[in-house]
Amino acid sequence: MKLYELQPTHENIMAALADDLINRNKDVLRFKTLLDNIDDSCSIALDGKWGSGKTFFVKQLKTILEAYNPSFKDAATDNYTRIKSRMEAYKVHGDELQSIMILGQMIMTLTLYCLSFTK
Repeated sequence: MKLYELQPTHENIMAALADDLINRNKDVLRFKTLLDNIDDSCSIALDGKWGSGKTFFVKQLKTILEAYNPSFKDAATDNYTRIKSRMEAYKVHGDELQSIMILGQMIMTLTLYCLSFTK
């Protein structure tokens, strides 16, 4: 079996959602439905081997969530900006800053999504 690596760029994410060549859209939408039905706080782990598509799946899900709730993206961006300014105030730079920012953005994105159902 030949493996083809598709980088999780915005263009590739959009093309994958539009073309659905590997029939993954149903999985992304089912996962969104699962998230929509969570009434309480929770933690979610997405396990898989390196290169199995975890990042691509999460980025597809993020794109879908933003499409369903445009204010979701604005709130996540605002939180990302606040976290970045705080990290810069503590003189955290380079790879360490990038890792913290990615983690912070993911946490804030999931938190905002979960909070949108408590209103």
